[in-house]
Amino acid sequence: MHHNIKIKGYDYLSEVVIDIKNLRYDHLYFFLNCLSYNIENDSEEDYKRNRKKLAKQLLKASKNIYKASKNIKEAWKIAKPLMNKIDIHPKVSVIMEDR
Repeated sequence: MHHNIKIKGYDYLSEVVIDIKNLRYDHLYFFLNCLSYNIENDSEEDYKRNRKKLAKQLLKASKNIYKASKNIKEAWKIAKPLMNKIDIHPKVSVIMEDR
């Protein structure tokens, strides 16, 4: 697997951080949940390649990101009633499903 050091469309990773931070919390939850899932998959692949130490650390990271996603999900539950109805997409409940 090839790991990039840049993200297309961005000059600096700090710009990516700002854009991710500015996501509405339901979408940030979805992003973190997907990130956790993908890192968990990487862990499984590394384990199969007998890279057990790497796999263990990736699995720990995946679990921590998943925990963070759950905190953001709870933040969304608090923030949602505070938002204008026009700001809330009608399919939010689909995004909020756990994996």
